[in-house]
Amino acid sequence: MKYWQQGDVLLRPVEPDAIPEGRAVKPVDGSLILAHGEATGHAHRISAMDGLTLIDARGKMFLRAGVPFTILHEEHGPIELPPGGYKVSRVLEYDYWAERTREVAD
Repeated sequence: MKYWQQGDVLLRPVEPDAIPEGRAVKPVDGSLILAHGEATGHAHRISAMDGLTLIDARGKMFLRAGVPFTILHEEHGPIELPPGGYKVSRVLEYDYWAERTREVAD
């Protein structure tokens, strides 16, 4: 399965018809924000939003893209993705001492 990763953000393709109903996430300062960096305050963002909808489906994020788009971040190179449906999530790591998984902090 093909997927895309930028820092701690992971995008996996899903069928656009399989994206659950949810609320559309509103842009912040003209960008769709996929995730904020905890340490720096930088954001994984998409600034060209025409043809894109970011959906919050009970805490799970999905992106519906009718056009190619680019994800930007101040500390990572841009990544370009084709049109389609995507599940947006954070990369997880396992803490063997605490015996649990947690999101990777970017």
